[in-house]
Amino acid sequence: MKLRLRKKKEVSTIKSVLPECLNCGKPLAADDNFCSYCGQKNVEKLSFASFLGQLISGFFNYDSRFWTTIVPLIIKPGKVSKDFIDGKRKRYVNPFQMYLHVSILFFLIFGWTSNFDEINFDPNINEGDVAVIDSLLQQGVANLDEKEKVLVDSLLVENKMIRDSVKNEIIKKTSGGFNFSKMIVDTIYNIDKKNHQFDSISRSDKIEDFYSFLVNNPGKHQTETSLKKLGYPVNFWNSFYFEQATRIKKNVDLIENQNFAPLINKSISYFSIGLFIFLPLFALSLKLFYYRKHMNYMEHLVFVFHTQTVFFLLLLISTLIGLVSNYENFWIFMLLFLIYLFLALRKFYQQGAIKTFIKFALLNWVYSTLATIAVMIISILAFMLD
Repeated sequence: MKLRLRKKKEVSTIKSVLPECLNCGKPLAADDNFCSYCGQKNVEKLSFASFLGQLISGFFNYDSRFWTTIVPLIIKPGKVSKDFIDGKRKRYVNPFQMYLHVSILFFLIFGWTSNFDEINFDPNINEGDVAVIDSLLQQGVANLDEKEKVLVDSLLVENKMIRDSVKNEIIKKTSGGFNFSKMIVDTIYNIDKKNHQFDSISRSDKIEDFYSFLVNNPGKHQTETSLKKLGYPVNFWNSFYFEQATRIKKNVDLIENQNFAPLINKSISYFSIGLFIFLPLFALSLKLFYYRKHMNYMEHLVFVFHTQTVFFLLLLISTLIGLVSNYENFWIFMLLFLIYLFLALRKFYQQGAIKTFIKFALLNWVYSTLATIAVMIISILAFMLD
């Protein structure tokens, strides 16, 4: 019996795709998968897998790279993003990790330092202030000729009539709690009424019916007991709609009692989540505007994470300054961010000033539109959910 020796199969190695490390510039051998000097993986294009891998490993090596990321990120717009997609990633914190930490820090400090209980929209007009203004106007009239006096007197009379009319209308709407509440409910579900015509009772009609029941019967109500009283079958959807009506009634009561703090706090918590959901849309708009750059989606997303990190850093600084000073600085920091965004776009995408400015203006219009939609959705969610 002959024994046949099988030749050992050689293990193939992944050949180096780059002549030198993109992070530190050291030369690489043909079979180097990692740089022997800095340890960065030998990968040129930024992929989702490599991005996620660096994110996970970054949680174990964060502190040493924080300052090497945050300082150039602020003082050199676009540089960190450009370095990151060019392969110089080992020295920087993962963009998503940095964004997540800074945004959480901002919302924590903002929620801790803001006092929304002081917000008060008083519908009553201060008659003392109005009297002072009217007296000043009358003093000015004394220096006018007869024709001008007649004209100003007529304007003063008309102003008083308008003022009284507005005041009465505000008082009427704020005192008529049910009408005001019903208007809110009708507004939220008006689209559903128009677009969903069912043979049975529609969703909006059910919620309005449940809402009317809650208004006419103050106090706490068990869902199952209330549905039986109203003659509705106890099932999942009817229970869900009744709970929706209960939430709406609760939030309407907060508005009518001018207790805006719970709603604002809920909106802020939803805003942090909503902004994170909309960030991929911002990256998609960048990919459309710069489609000739042949960058993949992840590379645009890196730029978005970095710019939004700076945005929250500026808001955080503005909030902290507001704690020790009454000076209104929000718009100053917004202007600084717009300047930063323009410079970052020019550096990252390597285009001229005029072309960058045109795209900068269009992108801001897109961002404003998306932000408006986000605020509307978040406001509705904050109003309808606990």
